[in-house]
Amino acid sequence: MMASPKSSFTDVLIVGAGPAGLMAAAWASKYNVCARIIDEKPDRVQTGHADGLTCRTMEILDSFGLAQIVAKESSHDILMRSWAPSASGEEIERKATVVSQKPGVSRFQQCLLHQGRLEQLFQEVIEQSGTIKVERNVKTLKLRLDDKTLSSSSTEEYPIALEVQQQWPDSAIPPEALPVFSPSGLEIIHAKYLIGCDGAHSWTRRQLGVVMRGETTDAVWGVLDIVPLTDFHGPADIRQTCAIHSKFHGAIHLVPREGKIVRFYIQLTEIHTSGRFDRSSVNPQLLLHKAQNILAPFTLDYSICNWWSVYQVGQRVADQFDVHNRVFFAGDAVHTHSPKVGQGMNVSLQDTYNLGWKICSVIAGLAPPGILHTYETERRPVALELLEVDRVTSKYYSGQTADEKAKEVPREDLQTFRNRIYEFLSGVAVSYGPNLLVQKRDSHRFDGSDHDHPGLLEVANNNHDGLSADESQRLARHVPIGQRMPSFQVLNHASVRPTAVAELLTSTGQWRMLVFAGDVTISSQMEKLKKLGSALADDRSCLQRYSRLGWQSIELFTFIAGKRDETPLLSLPVIFHPYDEKLGWDYGRVFSDEEDVHGGGGDAYERYGIDRGVGCVVCCRPDQHVGFICALEETAALEEYFGQVMGGGRESL
Repeated sequence: MMASPKSSFTDVLIVGAGPAGLMAAAWASKYNVCARIIDEKPDRVQTGHADGLTCRTMEILDSFGLAQIVAKESSHDILMRSWAPSASGEEIERKATVVSQKPGVSRFQQCLLHQGRLEQLFQEVIEQSGTIKVERNVKTLKLRLDDKTLSSSSTEEYPIALEVQQQWPDSAIPPEALPVFSPSGLEIIHAKYLIGCDGAHSWTRRQLGVVMRGETTDAVWGVLDIVPLTDFHGPADIRQTCAIHSKFHGAIHLVPREGKIVRFYIQLTEIHTSGRFDRSSVNPQLLLHKAQNILAPFTLDYSICNWWSVYQVGQRVADQFDVHNRVFFAGDAVHTHSPKVGQGMNVSLQDTYNLGWKICSVIAGLAPPGILHTYETERRPVALELLEVDRVTSKYYSGQTADEKAKEVPREDLQTFRNRIYEFLSGVAVSYGPNLLVQKRDSHRFDGSDHDHPGLLEVANNNHDGLSADESQRLARHVPIGQRMPSFQVLNHASVRPTAVAELLTSTGQWRMLVFAGDVTISSQMEKLKKLGSALADDRSCLQRYSRLGWQSIELFTFIAGKRDETPLLSLPVIFHPYDEKLGWDYGRVFSDEEDVHGGGGDAYERYGIDRGVGCVVCCRPDQHVGFICALEETAALEEYFGQVMGGGRESL
């Protein structure tokens, strides 16, 4: 007779320990909520799979303290080469060199590092908490939802029941040594929230009948990760990203990886299919032969093949990203596309970077359950835009069709094409709202209904000055409400250390209130700052109410426009540089916008589009996106905003 399953309870259950699942678990570890993350596989990814990291993803990794490690170990994508047929068409030649990343977009360079290493780094972040550990060899069996409590807004209910079974490899610790499971390995996990991050063939998504919409194209590509033995242009170009088109043999998208590994995306022009293709017809030697033909007259061979695969380009997105705001899906579970665009791991990470803090805030009583509605309205438009960018990118790298060549359709040059899609590819143009968390004080207030969401390419190409119709946007013309907070250099008021504003926006789960005080040597400007300080110091203010056990849910930073020597720290209201009887003054809260000792910086106000004689308050969400902007004297509006986004939680925790 089989033993009864063991029962357990958790706040958040994450299915899938890939990049998306690990990001969600990282948030849970920061909030110290009860969470579990399970995966059917015995170990993390060791080779191959995703590798591209955009500058926005690097910013996110930096907020978890991982960017410097990744930057050191990765291959940096700095230049991109374009190769095309020579005049004779018998061989290829270099046609153009373009800069991979627009200058000034981010503090970080886009780079390449294999997925397994990133998973390892996130596991280390998670395990530092001592409460969460990836549970592997766990197979999902049954998923049940309790209709009576599923739609409840109470965070005390456990409407989700997932039956799982621990698989015991021959070398595993015997079942009796692991008390989490019963001797049979069966367990029923009861959860308040579930996040399905279990890939393109998501078991979780299929159990709940959520449908993926889209198409599978006839395009088939092979992927080959090798240490190349080649004379490809000297062979300098083998260590730079290349788009290579031959006249007769198809195309290669070449991407240098960490160490000496190079990834070859190889177009398989001979394979045509009206459905799923037969993978058994492809092998590493076939891929090598194809690459050799495309690269002629250069030679190519290898002794070390790290990984290989073949895929048929499929572009799909799920109808919905959640079920009753209790079960959520992220990453490949809700959007799939070709890997050449280099966005899979990035968008997946950013899905749960958006979702994780929201679920944890609700569980911790720091926000109302209503904020969970914003996950789908913010991330599904990104997935739809991703599919459109993937379509145009796949078409471009596949080269012109025979019909286009016959009609002599001019081909867009590589730099123009890259510039056209780069804002989206970089991740910095992702713009959310308006919704409960992203409020623009224009002709209407957010009423909880859906709003049209402009395409991200459209947002990226808009001149930020064009947003001046929005009253609050005028206060900070180059800080688009709904986008991630741009980062420029300021100086710590006390130590004079140059500091990027993004360094203050670490992923701790806190909101940030950024007070741009303006030129406080002007008496009227100092008076506005003092009134704001008095309002924030009041016990009834949002800054004081939303805290727990001495931990501030809203962190306050102040930026003065002008020289620090003209504004002594103690001349500012105490709320901006609190005093502790044991630790003294807090010197890490006030910054000045002036040149450093080497002549750098001093232009943050101008780059943010903030008037030094006016100033403003910028409110940043825990995921670094700007949610609200108001004038220094608009304390009532500030209180109203935080009352909406945090007021449904438990005050004075």
